[in-house]
Amino acid sequence: MNLNRIFLLAVAFVTSASGAGAPRGSFTAGEYEAAKATAKESGKPIAIVITNIVSSCPKCLAGNEMVFKRMKSDYVLVIDDDAAKQGGTLPKNIKQLTYPIYKSKGNIIPIVAVLSPENEKLLGGLCYKQISGDGGKAFKTLDAEVANEIANLPPAEETSPAPGTHVANHGMQDWTNSEGKTIRAEAVSRTGSSVKLRLQNGKTVDYPLDKLSEDSRKLVSDTLGDN
Repeated sequence: MNLNRIFLLAVAFVTSASGAGAPRGSFTAGEYEAAKATAKESGKPIAIVITNIVSSCPKCLAGNEMVFKRMKSDYVLVIDDDAAKQGGTLPKNIKQLTYPIYKSKGNIIPIVAVLSPENEKLLGGLCYKQISGDGGKAFKTLDAEVANEIANLPPAEETSPAPGTHVANHGMQDWTNSEGKTIRAEAVSRTGSSVKLRLQNGKTVDYPLDKLSEDSRKLVSDTLGDN
């Protein structure tokens, strides 16, 4: 038995023994729209993980553990627990977007398909086959593939602010929401109830002021003024 297989079995054993499942902050397939909104807010791509959380297969469990560990920070995870039929189902059009990954990367779960939250363009993916060969290389290759596709996406459409909207340009700043999560973005404009933020990837989102922390709401006022 080679070292890679020993490692995978060891990860699977620990995962099974601990009862580990989907990581905190991930979404089920039935929560796709909420995941999409979170991805737009954070500027992170959506990673749809097609797998079986309750599998008894050590390879599947090991693959799940590696995907969750390596991708939970940089992607918004949507767990399509197809085998267990838990957490609802993906919208049909989104499910169809994952099919090219089956053809190009393989059909051994876990299968990962990465989408852009803005236009739901397929950015890349992988399956257990790549992870089991060289996990570190597989995830680095995926990150590079996604970054390259994002760089080639058309810029976000800009619309003229509505009359009476205060507009300013103060560069990138740190913004914290009421849950303590922080993103770096540029405040573009504000209305009475929201602030338009331009993320580091060039995308813009309208963020409700009441979901920002007190300090960040003050930063909006200091940066863009009060309406």
